[in-house]
This record gives sequence, structure tokens and C-alpha cells, in this order.
Amino acid sequence: MSKKRILVYGLSNIFGGVESIVLSIINRMPDYYNFTIILPKGECSYSDKFHSSNICIVSMTAWGKNPFNFRKEMSEFLKHENFDYVWLNLSSLSNITLFKVLRKYSTAPIVIHSHTVAFEKQGGLKDFLILMLHYYCQKKYLKAASCLCACSKQAAIWMYGDKRNDIKIINNGIDADKFGYADADRMKCRAELNLGSKIVFLLMGRLCEVKNQSFALDVFNKIHNKCSNVHLLVVGEGDLRSGLEYKCKVLSLSDNVSFLGFRNDVNFLLQGADVLLIPSLHEGLSLVSIEAQCAGLLCIASDGVPEEAKKTELLHFLPLQSGADSWADYILQLLPYERRTHKEEIEKAHFSIEYTAKEMKDIFI
Repeated sequence: MSKKRILVYGLSNIFGGVESIVLSIINRMPDYYNFTIILPKGECSYSDKFHSSNICIVSMTAWGKNPFNFRKEMSEFLKHENFDYVWLNLSSLSNITLFKVLRKYSTAPIVIHSHTVAFEKQGGLKDFLILMLHYYCQKKYLKAASCLCACSKQAAIWMYGDKRNDIKIINNGIDADKFGYADADRMKCRAELNLGSKIVFLLMGRLCEVKNQSFALDVFNKIHNKCSNVHLLVVGEGDLRSGLEYKCKVLSLSDNVSFLGFRNDVNFLLQGADVLLIPSLHEGLSLVSIEAQCAGLLCIASDGVPEEAKKTELLHFLPLQSGADSWADYILQLLPYERRTHKEEIEKAHFSIEYTAKEMKDIFI
């Protein structure tokens, strides 16, 4: 069988939910697929995760940093390369330069994959311009695309509008065997991190505004005031790390909060924790919520997380507007609880990565 070449665009150099799901899919595709991944220039924090031998990495200037250099580099690249599919993993359709270059230099079918319900806002005029470009380019991209995918109904509406009935929902699948709960792993994790008998809270994700970790610190502070035998693990890297560490000092929480940075053992940490906090302003679906539910972990999510993420009774939703005090009281009412694996429920809901990879393979026929 001849090789199929797929161009992948939209990943960042920081490992997050989008990078996790896309790489998990790629690493499970048959050998007759070759993937060329466009990454922004700079150091990639997850290069060790490119397990497949059929992956080629190409670095380019990020469109957001310099649209003119991006146009030049992408144009030159596509002049000399041919692909069977272009897979765009996007948070908005605002990149008009990408659209123009693809239309001019590529005849490959375009597959658009929406992973979020809004773009990450930075404030000021730039946000307004991105939003205007998104709606201006929307009709152009929709007309040019051969397949429209999304991780949830809300992500589909944001990216494509609410009048399309041809959107393919691709579940954010996980390795259910890897994330299933085990008492032995829980004990090992807690021993290695010296957590003892503490109630352990967990925050996972890029340290940025949209993930809303600052609010989670407010919630944890309220809990700590009522129950001192608690600890918070903060997993991830990002621009807000120093500010969050400073807030812990101001709240006198430094001894009760551990910043673990980027970790490769998410499944291991989920075993040792007692509560996962997901206070995001918005999420396309929240991959970590699926992983946590599989591990039998109590999850408290904001109303910015789609209801489609709820696959077990372990996931609870609270509005951010209710405030940190209400969050703290609600969480403490749910503790303690019986811990067990929920692997079977996740698989029955078609949230295994094997099922997700098959869905994408059927698109790249």
C-alpha cells in the first residue's frame, strides 16, 4: 500500500490537551501514514513523545508572531511538498494567511478539527482583530474544507456556527488501560511525593489565564482554612507560574502547594490524588477530566467545561460565579468517597484512544 502523507498544523511547543490527543492518534495510526507536523520555531517541550517513525517535524515562524514570515516560509514549503490531506487543529479560523497559502499551493483535502469553544484571549485590540478575522474567514474555510471535526458540540458551534449538520464529533479518547485505578499505584504515588494521609488536590494543564488556576488557589485556600490536612499539586508549565507561586506565598500556602512542572506520568499522579480541580474559563472538552474519571477520581469542574465531558457520576459542575467559598463547601461535602476504576464506563462511552484513532483513520482513507 502506498504511503499517505498528512500535513498537521496547529500544535504548539508546549504540551497540552490538543498536543496530547493529536499525538496519541498519530502514534496509533498504521505505518502507511506519514505525518509532517508544523511547529513554531523554538524548543519543543515534548519531543520525546514523537514515538512513531513516520513523523517529520518542520519548524516555522508562528503566524501570530510574524504573518509575513509565516506566509513566506509556508509558501516555500508547499511549493516543494505534496500531501494527501491537510489536518488543521485550530482554536479559531482567523489565520487568513494559512487559508490563502493552502488554496494557492496545495490541492490536498482540508480536514479542520476544532478543539475548543473559544480562542485564548490576550486582551486589547488583538482579541478584536482575531474575532473579526475568525468570522470573516469562516465561510471561506467551510467552503474549502472536505471534513469538519470537533471534540464536542460546543466546539463545533464555535468553529463552524450552529447551522451545519455535517460535523463529525471526534471523542478525545484516552488509553483506558493506562488510566484505570489501582490501589498499589495510589500508595506508591503518595509515598514518593510524601503525601501521607493528606487530602490531595490536583491542578493539571498549561499555566495560563484560560485555565484559571488563580481561582483554584482561592478555592484551595478556603478549604485549607477549614481543613489543614490538605495538599495541592500543580502540574504544568506556563507564563503564569511565577505569579501563581507568589500568590501561594501571599496566602501562606507555600508549604501546602507543590509546583511539579511538566510531567510525563499524569496517570500516576491521578492515582495519588483525591480531587481534580478544573476551573477553566472554557474547554473544548477537557481531556484530563476523561482521564481522571477513568482513574476513579472526584472531579470538580467549572461551567466552562462542556457537559459532554461527564461520563461518570464523579464529575461535578459548579459555576465560577458562585465563588471560592461555595466551591470549597461543596467539595468538602463530597469527601470522603469510595475509589474504584471506571475503565469500563469510559470504553463503553467510546472514549478509548483506539476508537478515536479508528475514527480519524476512516477520515484519512
